[in-house]
Amino acid sequence: MKIVGITAEYNPFHRGHAYHLEEARKASGADCVIIAMSGDFTQRGEPAIADKWIRSKDAIDGGADLVFELPFIFACNRAPVFAAGGVDTLIKAGATHISFGCEADDPGALEPLADALVSREEELEQTARDNMSEGLSYAKAYEAAVRDILGEEAAEIIQTPNNILAVEYIKRIGFWKKQGADVTAVPIRRYGSGYHAVDSMAGFAGASQIRKMIREGIPEDEIKRYVPLETAGWLAGDGTARRIAEESREAADRLFQLIKGILLRSSAEELAEIYCIGEGIENRFKSEINTASNLDSFIISMVSRRYTASAIRRMLLYMTLGLKGSTVDPLISEDLGGQCAPYLRLLAAGELGRKLLRQLEGSVITNVNKQETADVRSSEMLRIDMTAADLYNTLLGKRLYDSSDKVVRPYIES
Repeated sequence: MKIVGITAEYNPFHRGHAYHLEEARKASGADCVIIAMSGDFTQRGEPAIADKWIRSKDAIDGGADLVFELPFIFACNRAPVFAAGGVDTLIKAGATHISFGCEADDPGALEPLADALVSREEELEQTARDNMSEGLSYAKAYEAAVRDILGEEAAEIIQTPNNILAVEYIKRIGFWKKQGADVTAVPIRRYGSGYHAVDSMAGFAGASQIRKMIREGIPEDEIKRYVPLETAGWLAGDGTARRIAEESREAADRLFQLIKGILLRSSAEELAEIYCIGEGIENRFKSEINTASNLDSFIISMVSRRYTASAIRRMLLYMTLGLKGSTVDPLISEDLGGQCAPYLRLLAAGELGRKLLRQLEGSVITNVNKQETADVRSSEMLRIDMTAADLYNTLLGKRLYDSSDKVVRPYIES
């Protein structure tokens, strides 16, 4: 069976995503489409616009056959870790092809660039570290290193979010090919609009623009133009967009209050133990919280040439979840070093997906209450996933028991 896999957030699922699913199936000749989807928090450290259960069902309605959860420590992390977690999850699920969107005029240029980034990795990383010593963020420092070593054209390719991830997917696919995996990269050029763009004539808008429309109170009939009917039902139907915008504001305020409490009671030394926090930024956190009036102003006050807003948001999530570097680093380094994703956790399945599930029987988690494992790594990653879901539901003001991962079951199409 040919299986094409896609790593996604679907925040929310829109017409561009449906296009990608259809094109990925055609280009790969796949019998089945599987998704490794972020849970309740996104790669940029933000709560998703809807929970993972709603978004995974949208993916099934939009053409996917199976949706697995991308564990939190991969889903809410920098691009190389996000991509590696997605590729590893899809390969564990049996993917023979892995597809991803890109904004390169020539998708064929991505693979040679990925090969060059791998072959000259040590030189690029050293140059990036040198650039960071001048106060640049890692992303900007690395881009500058690519420009210096591989040229302007290579640097231009990795300036857009989708191209950055596309190159990381190809690098990870290449890693697995060296281990003997038979898997093919299938890049699909984005149609209609870029990540931050809107093409109203074609009816396509990037996810960030759709979320912006909701925050700014754009009429729901306008928002509906860019999403499939099933998504429109909960996203832009009968006042729901206004409710979602208000819930988002309330969630940000709740998170700000939680963070303020943590920073007031924690010493700088304790904060420095949190994953990705260190090099003095723990002191700035404690200093800037004293004058911040809300979450946005606090994040803005923390952004610098060294730290992007996304990096700050992720740190704040790690802080809120109490994730220490001593806990997370071993989980991630093992995976990037070659160990495949430790488990497949089902979120949703279509009719064809149910058939594939039977082939994967024994390796898929469908009920966390019945999950028994002696694998410490799997247990810890799953615990983090469930804690992140509880935090998300707390921020959204939901009753914890009703929304808990221990209560909600995957959507399985009958």
